[in-house]
Amino acid sequence: MDQDKKYGLPTLKKYPMPDADHVRSAIKFFNYVDSRHEKELAGEILARMKEYGISFTDLNVGDENRFKKYLPNNELKHHGILGMKWGVRRYQNPDGSLTDAGKKHNRDQELSDIREDRRKAAKNAAFLSDKELDARIRRLEKERRLKDLTAQELGTGKKKTNKLLENVGNQVVNKIIVDAVVGSAAAAIGVAAKTYLNSKGFPTSMG
Repeated sequence: MDQDKKYGLPTLKKYPMPDADHVRSAIKFFNYVDSRHEKELAGEILARMKEYGISFTDLNVGDENRFKKYLPNNELKHHGILGMKWGVRRYQNPDGSLTDAGKKHNRDQELSDIREDRRKAAKNAAFLSDKELDARIRRLEKERRLKDLTAQELGTGKKKTNKLLENVGNQVVNKIIVDAVVGSAAAAIGVAAKTYLNSKGFPTSMG
């Protein structure tokens, strides 16, 4: 076989498929292919499956994998959920809206997909072009910078808040002290005036 024929995308020299294991890897990472080359890659995978004797029934292609639409419908296997009852919806209400379990499932799936994509990208860089690698590196760098900036903003905001509370606290304490001093002085003056008036024989009460 011509050396270039061992690639799922010969002109780009991507998705090498010299054996059955590489064919299964190409299927696993099918979603990384540009949509413009998707059909070409699917055709090469199907040809290599036939060449290496890979049965359709041996594959477990998830619903999110774009390669699934290129598989013959009568060869697909259904993998149900243990304990699932047909006709019972776990994630949707009758009106089509998501249940609480459905919302949680979607969030968990999104996080799982993100983690899986990063793991795949790190482990299978050979399947990515230089352009795709650069794009992923820029994305990760932006995420790291955003995380650092967010931490800095939170730190600055916390410092400003603490300073504001400190200033307000000082103002409150100062007012309490001033009020106490003024009140004490007024009380002292009142006692002195009363004493003086009594000494002169003036009444100091209304009784």
